[in-house]
Amino acid sequence: MAIHKSDQFSQRIRDVIEADWSVRPDRPWPDQPRYEVFRHQLSGKWFGVMMVIAGDKIGLAGPDPAAILNLKGDPLQISFLLCQPGFRPAWHMNKKHWFTVLLDGTVGIEPIRELIRISHGLTE
Repeated sequence: MAIHKSDQFSQRIRDVIEADWSVRPDRPWPDQPRYEVFRHQLSGKWFGVMMVIAGDKIGLAGPDPAAILNLKGDPLQISFLLCQPGFRPAWHMNKKHWFTVLLDGTVGIEPIRELIRISHGLTE
């Protein structure tokens, strides 16, 4: 999927998060404008991190840009998800409690919405 399509898909995910949880991303790293953190409104804990990274950093073929979303999960859920297309071990996070979703359309909006709901709940 071309990065512009991933950009559109990423925007749809941002829209879901804003509509469902009234959360907008913040960008804590000025030198990384494509890294966005979603924080729980009450606890301030991260429940999602959206990034564009080189695909080879998460096991994709080649360094082409890949839009991803890191979410929290429980270890059993994560082990199941990692057997499914569109999921990877968490990039740059604790792989026991986090996983990566490719934002290339492999995983649909509604399943991602449910995973965001779970991640949000784990950060209360």
